[in-house]
Amino acid sequence: MSMQEYIEEAEQALLHTYNRYQIVLDKGRDVYLYDTDGIKYLDFVSGIGVFALGYGNKAYNDALKAQIDKLIHTSNYYYNLPAIQAAKKLKDVSGMDRVFFTNSGAEAIVGMSCGDGVQTVADNVQLPVYPANNTMFLGQVERVGMFNEYCHMCGDCVLGSTGGVCPITKCAKSLVNGPCGGQKNGKCEVNPENDCAWILIYKRLEALGQLDKLGQTRPDKGYAGVAYPRHINLREKKS
Repeated sequence: MSMQEYIEEAEQALLHTYNRYQIVLDKGRDVYLYDTDGIKYLDFVSGIGVFALGYGNKAYNDALKAQIDKLIHTSNYYYNLPAIQAAKKLKDVSGMDRVFFTNSGAEAIVGMSCGDGVQTVADNVQLPVYPANNTMFLGQVERVGMFNEYCHMCGDCVLGSTGGVCPITKCAKSLVNGPCGGQKNGKCEVNPENDCAWILIYKRLEALGQLDKLGQTRPDKGYAGVAYPRHINLREKKS
């Protein structure tokens, strides 16, 4: 069958819930995927981020095949050797006391993006959102439309302690340890069109059950030591 014939057959059998790319994948090797016509693709998707080990990894494949011959799944009602071994390894690398394997969904989200991306996620979920990176600066992006500034690219991200609301950007005075006291009816005294950042932070932490984080002391930003525009040279850092 040709690739187009496969696609037409799929459309007759699969519910059209996705607008799929017009390729039919056949196999993978290392970081590459191959379609039924033998065309090679560099895989940046990794199964939407759930399979980042690549394809044809011998150690992974051998371990998987060996386990399939013994047990595939039981439940948490019983002990089994892979779970015991995996829990011990997780304890060793995390420093935690215990491990609980579950599929209840995410208890928190780690955003491996700039501060803008972390806040976009925080605005759309009812979970704690933590930054995995300290945003240094964002390259120029041109788009058609209207946009709101979310990240000031300070290089010292505090979003994990402020409920995913950035006090550096949202607060006109960039206060990191609470409000100035000048807000009126929940609005900023500098720009009354904007909500007070620290009221937003309070409400977000209250909704997350994390009001204790308001008691954390965050060091003031050392803006005097920053010269704009900034430049990062990774080659110089390596040397």
